[in-house]
Amino acid sequence: MSKRLLSTALVAGLGVAAFAANAAQPGTGLINIGGKITSASCSISVNGSGNSNATVTLPTVQTSDLGADGIATGYTAVTIALSGCVAGTDTPALTSVRPYFEQGPTTDLVTGFLKNAVGGGNATNVEVMLSKTADTTGKLDLSKGPGAQGVDAVAFSGTPTFTYYAAYIAKGGAASSGSVSTSVQYTLDYL
Repeated sequence: MSKRLLSTALVAGLGVAAFAANAAQPGTGLINIGGKITSASCSISVNGSGNSNATVTLPTVQTSDLGADGIATGYTAVTIALSGCVAGTDTPALTSVRPYFEQGPTTDLVTGFLKNAVGGGNATNVEVMLSKTADTTGKLDLSKGPGAQGVDAVAFSGTPTFTYYAAYIAKGGAASSGSVSTSVQYTLDYL
């Protein structure tokens, strides 16, 4: 083995050893990231709008309806209907789909609900909850990742439909009077 090749191998070996030693040091870590891109697709209609974007208007309620932390009211259906689903060319074939509500600036990472806008004229001590049922037992936890929010997947074939309920929920005490405004971005998670 030539001296140049031996020197190169030695330097490379020391670099790997230094990297391995550094990775084991306190205060360091490794994040593995993976995912999948699919050619599957569906058309989306929210509340019969024929559009993937929609505005949901909760009913006007009284402050006494949200008089203590954790009380929810004003449940309003939000239906996401899919049509024209194409499974794509994935191997293995995709068999189910579910919405994934993405975390963003309106997501309360402690409660898993959606924060109300702040500022003059907006209600305080209130957030918006999404639930699979018209009560708190089916609440979704939007602070979690795909598959952990409480959203069920349905068969990819036919016309998959998801119905959730948006509702006011008191947070940290009785809600004050004022406006409530929030939003959430979602994507379809093909499985």
